[in-house]
Amino acid sequence: MVDDDELKAHVEQVERERAVHEPELAGRLEEMRSTARCVHNELARRIERVDADSADEAALSDLADRLAGIETRLDEIESRLD
Repeated sequence: MVDDDELKAHVEQVERERAVHEPELAGRLEEMRSTARCVHNELARRIERVDADSADEAALSDLADRLAGIETRLDEIESRLD
């Protein structure tokens, strides 16, 4: 079985050989690499944005406590109205 480093080296060697013998392939390959980098960078930006906008555990816990307190107060008010 071939490990990742050997496979990567083999792929890079084939790409270099093709680039020498098939120049149009080299341009296409570079275009695909560039597109992959752009997609990767955009995904990274979006993930960072989602992480920054996500509520943290402490804020969610505080909100849950406040809602529980409101429910308790509503129950007390309802019981006095009965």
